[in-house]
Amino acid sequence: MSSVLCIVALAGGVWALWAPKVPWLGEIPSRAEIAAENLWWTAKATASVPPGYAVSAAPVPPERVRAMLGEQAEWILSCETPTGTFALTPGGDFIVPYFANQTAVALLPDHPDKVKSHLIWYLEHLNQPDRWGLAGTVYDYRLEGGREVATGSYDSADAYAATFLTAVVRYWKVTGDTEFVARNRTRLDMIANVIVTLQDKDGLAWAKPGHWVKYLMDNCENYEGLRDYSSLLSRLGDKEAAEFYRQRAEAVRTGIREAMYNPRRGEYYWAVKRSGSRWLPNWRQWYPDAVAQVFPVLCRVEEPGSSPARALYRRFTASYPGWAAAPGPGRSPWGLLVPVAYAMGDMASLEAAMRLSLPARGMLWQAGEAAHLVRAVRSWLADQPSVAAAP
Repeated sequence: MSSVLCIVALAGGVWALWAPKVPWLGEIPSRAEIAAENLWWTAKATASVPPGYAVSAAPVPPERVRAMLGEQAEWILSCETPTGTFALTPGGDFIVPYFANQTAVALLPDHPDKVKSHLIWYLEHLNQPDRWGLAGTVYDYRLEGGREVATGSYDSADAYAATFLTAVVRYWKVTGDTEFVARNRTRLDMIANVIVTLQDKDGLAWAKPGHWVKYLMDNCENYEGLRDYSSLLSRLGDKEAAEFYRQRAEAVRTGIREAMYNPRRGEYYWAVKRSGSRWLPNWRQWYPDAVAQVFPVLCRVEEPGSSPARALYRRFTASYPGWAAAPGPGRSPWGLLVPVAYAMGDMASLEAAMRLSLPARGMLWQAGEAAHLVRAVRSWLADQPSVAAAP
């Protein structure tokens, strides 16, 4: 098998040396560098994975799966604040709405009341407008003596809005709470329009006013949020609004594919600046460079079976073999990658994530990461009825 991979890589290298340069691709390496990288990554992919990791070991016992889900769910619930949303950690005093949106979704279908409580919290904290003049955003908050104090800023306007829309749609799919959607329709449109307002002519959205950078991760989430919201409006009968947000979602996806994907290297620019410069990933840099490359699969900008998705996931796992098994320096095991592993058929990583105990996840584990892990494992259980039903 390794000899076949080397032949394929060599063919790619020959193509890179022969193919003409395309000026609009931006910051790209020389053809010789591409050829060398093709061979180097093939060798790394076949030699760097720890023994026993690439091939799944014995299945995780059903009781361990259920215990892991239980401890994670309990841990997530302990992050709930007295005000109805979620802090980053149990007893924590920092509320980041982006992560709280992800956290809430993980409590479906068992705790729809907790999810609704967070959705109401988010709606009640909308800026109309914020200090940059943009309506529909939400600041980060700190808890001081039990009282919420706005920080007056947020990490991103677009991704906060996008993940909230996805949370609303998933809540509705479980509960059928159409009355909640109808009652808050004006504010939901305001939130969706945060992304629309920040969209540039290429379809991509800037992260926030004053920070004129288009991030790959954010825009993948923007696509997912607008797509989900469009689907919801269509199901509720508002075809005109559904079509508007569908077109906005497709504009984001087109922007990702045309302005952020470098077909010559087979990877995505993880950011595009207002000046037009684009940042290629440094695969030795875990975040944001390497992690961003799997977001198109996480948010279904690209299907897991597509050629770009398969190639990038192979390169990711070659760069970080065993990423799911234990924390690396300065990072947790990153639960948000577990749904990608499952989608890509990487059962070894999924099983490694399920085996890891809560204490072993390290001090950087937080509610948003736990939420992604729980969602991935529940998806796996849905496809494994014999495991789910085991005593």
